[in-house]
Amino acid sequence: MKKIALISPASPTLTPFDKDTVKDFFAAFGYEPVYGKHAFDCDRFAAGTDCDRAADVMWAFSNPEIDAIMSIRGGYGTTRLLGKIDYSIIAQNKKPFFGFSDVTALQLAMFKKTGLVSFTGLQASFLQQPIPTALFETFGACLNREPIIFENLTPLTKGSAQGILISGSLTMLTSLIGTPYMPDMDGGILVIEEVGEQPYRVDRMIEQLDLSGALAHLNGVVLGGFYKCVSKDKTDGTIDDVITERFGNLNIPVLMDFHYAHGNGEIVFPIGACAVIDAQGGVLQINEY
Repeated sequence: MKKIALISPASPTLTPFDKDTVKDFFAAFGYEPVYGKHAFDCDRFAAGTDCDRAADVMWAFSNPEIDAIMSIRGGYGTTRLLGKIDYSIIAQNKKPFFGFSDVTALQLAMFKKTGLVSFTGLQASFLQQPIPTALFETFGACLNREPIIFENLTPLTKGSAQGILISGSLTMLTSLIGTPYMPDMDGGILVIEEVGEQPYRVDRMIEQLDLSGALAHLNGVVLGGFYKCVSKDKTDGTIDDVITERFGNLNIPVLMDFHYAHGNGEIVFPIGACAVIDAQGGVLQINEY
């Protein structure tokens, strides 16, 4: 049986963690979970010290007995690791790496530095019964590098486009602006989601992306969920107001209601893969990764 390393590059796992469900889920794909040395450490807001968490990342990539890697949870902390990772070792030992939320900062950095195509939408703490069918199916497709088609998305604007998927938490993507870890978004398809941010804060992050030039040469956008992104002041408007204004005026194809989200996310897909969007037909198709 192959082995998948479960690591905690961000916040500690303090809530109950169903190891039996996790074990059964991976067994269905022929994998056995192996936990990093510091997977359940706690150091303030992080799962252990920066050096220990980075060491677990490097252990997972460099260990020849490990075939795939998944983060246990997000939270906060992966940006503190970006300068402590040996990207040359990762480039020589590319493996399927699954993460979500805060961990997308690390995944985007790895894509920028090594070209590693990793996978977002699932972390081990999500694995509680019942497992959504779409999550099970898309996880298997990603492991096997199979084409994935997502249909019935909502067009915000029309048209079609293709490009590399630059995907992740809006907060984490914005945090990389001005650093050596910000991926090149020219010609790409931006896929974002967010949680717990008021609409004006989402607008500010989109404005920062725009002012940095990151949005200027995108080929398309796919919008996931903006879970609990609600105004405290009703006069501020809604998250839909922000999304419609900011992305409806880019003059590129834009799709909405992609099931990539906190709270109700149920799909896994690649960061760094080549994809095609048909905004009129409501389709995102991922072919090569």
